[in-house]
Amino acid sequence: MIKKLLVSLGSISLISTSILVVACGNKLGKDDNKPLSNSAFANLINKINNSDDLEKLADLSFNLGNRKVNKNEILPSLLENNSKILSVIFKGSNKNKIIVTVNNVSTQKGENSNISNIQGVADVSLTFTNRHTNKSIDRRITFTGLQKNGGADEHGRIIGNQFAYFGGEKGFQEYLKLDLLKRFDYDNERYMNILKSSLNVDSKNKVEDIKKIRDIDITEEQIKTFNEKAKAVSFDEYYNAALKGFTVPVYENNSSEVKLKVNDGPETGKGSSVIDSIGRDPNRTNGLARTITNETYKNIATQTFQVTFSSPNKYEEEISEAEEFIQKISSWSKEQFEAYMAIQIRTLETNFNYQNSEIEREIKNSDVNLYAGHIDKLKENQKQLKEKFEKEKAELQAYNQEKLKKWQQDEIDKYKKKAKDEDGKTFRPTSGTMWILDHQVSSNGTGSNKFYFGTNSHVAKAITDKLSSMSLTRIDKSVGVGQTLKLNSLDPNFKTFHFSDNLKEAIDVIFHATDFIEEDQRPTEFLESKQKEKFKKTGIYADFAVVEIDFDKLLKTYKESNGNTSNNNFWVQKQGQPITDTYKGKDIKEIVSDITNDYASLDESKKVKFKSTSYLEKEQYPTIERMISFDPNNKTDLDKFNNLESLYTRLSVC
Repeated sequence: MIKKLLVSLGSISLISTSILVVACGNKLGKDDNKPLSNSAFANLINKINNSDDLEKLADLSFNLGNRKVNKNEILPSLLENNSKILSVIFKGSNKNKIIVTVNNVSTQKGENSNISNIQGVADVSLTFTNRHTNKSIDRRITFTGLQKNGGADEHGRIIGNQFAYFGGEKGFQEYLKLDLLKRFDYDNERYMNILKSSLNVDSKNKVEDIKKIRDIDITEEQIKTFNEKAKAVSFDEYYNAALKGFTVPVYENNSSEVKLKVNDGPETGKGSSVIDSIGRDPNRTNGLARTITNETYKNIATQTFQVTFSSPNKYEEEISEAEEFIQKISSWSKEQFEAYMAIQIRTLETNFNYQNSEIEREIKNSDVNLYAGHIDKLKENQKQLKEKFEKEKAELQAYNQEKLKKWQQDEIDKYKKKAKDEDGKTFRPTSGTMWILDHQVSSNGTGSNKFYFGTNSHVAKAITDKLSSMSLTRIDKSVGVGQTLKLNSLDPNFKTFHFSDNLKEAIDVIFHATDFIEEDQRPTEFLESKQKEKFKKTGIYADFAVVEIDFDKLLKTYKESNGNTSNNNFWVQKQGQPITDTYKGKDIKEIVSDITNDYASLDESKKVKFKSTSYLEKEQYPTIERMISFDPNNKTDLDKFNNLESLYTRLSVC
């Protein structure tokens, strides 16, 4: 993926109305001796229908701070929020006869974008005043030729008409009053309309739609029976669930047996939640949490690690995934294949729009007089980006099922060749999250250096006899609440500990949550007949594992060498720089205490534990049911919000 450009925008003060006095001095030139009659004035102004007409009669000037920029460098939304930057001065014989006041600027906003920014147009309200008679004429002129982008505002945010989804601001206020179930019904109806359009179905014949999309034979009566039961437990109706790709019941042997059918076709397309992304760019509403919001969050963070296991790269995972994908492609119907390709093209377009808008934003933010070369380079990057996008889109559109399978087989052959050519030369990192579950206490009651970590099973599977190195990255316990963090390698609050000795003896997986269900209770036993056969060898796992790490064994060689860092079996980094020498002379217990943020000495109440009950239980859900809107000055609402079980910042009113 093209590296995203990160830019910062300077702030511009907002002033709604700018009165521009044309005359620059007290004396009038000879062209001003003859006053402009009101009829001639009105005739002149009434001929101005757009910015092209205006520019024939007047000079337009756009001033950003101390520099002037061209019209095509000004986004409509920037002009709307800062109308002062525009000045209009008549030229020729009318230069000192007409005063122009810029009143305001408006743009057209869609549900998730500024349409005017996409088109490069804005409506500008102007007042033209005859200087000699003080007669004024108000006109709203459409300015064209302004800067364009993908629909974000001048700060890269997607603002649009925030309330269009709700039918206006009044509708939004009504939405906020709805309870959780009614909000679901409201959002679900709108999501289904989008989904049905993307799947090219219209729900006129639901039985046929379900057969087309999910290859399920079902009757209207069976759908009706399901819907009645679903409504009683607040579940979605059958048609919606099927189109969304949910596992649904099917009826075999003349409807005498009820079985389940999972979605083994392409994943159903998804989009951002309007209420969650309101006022923001939907493409930027996912990502890593980088702010320590409260003490609970900090406590969890200091007991959590980013772990990386590295082994010689045999490309086994890529080969296995490609082989499995070929089997999936072979099983897809024509409609399922087309739905999959539509998702790939839509993802490609989303990435292109984001990357292109980032380049446009930096171009706009760069002074052409100071950074002409940089701007030229950005424009060249933008051109290459578009060419790459169009090429990749054309390639995707040209695929059929056989071509897609052949491409995957070619990839398998490449991976096998690379594995052979690079044997022992390249290493594959497998990364994930681990957190401390417990530590071993020795028989005499003192703490030991053997710890137990929880992690994902698919991460723990990287621990094999071929393991060549392990690293643990964790945040310092001294990090402050409210602190926003940089990337791990750039932030002084993080340390990374590397180990490459005695791994086989020191690291062990003592539990994988796999195949823990009795044979006759396996989920595959409840599948419809074809899928039961298809998935009969499929394993069952909860993607959880427990890893035992004996730091005495991990650090044995390092300790025996008296902290000699030249052997590279243990080293520590902070902000990308080695700090291993700071551990020289320390015993293993001290080093382990630093690695684990002194976990062994923590009070039991501070140690992270699993919640014994589920939030999905009826009595438990209210403890996390966060209000989407409330009055912070209302003590009852404020207390209810602050008493939720949450990792969010608590609110207070001064």
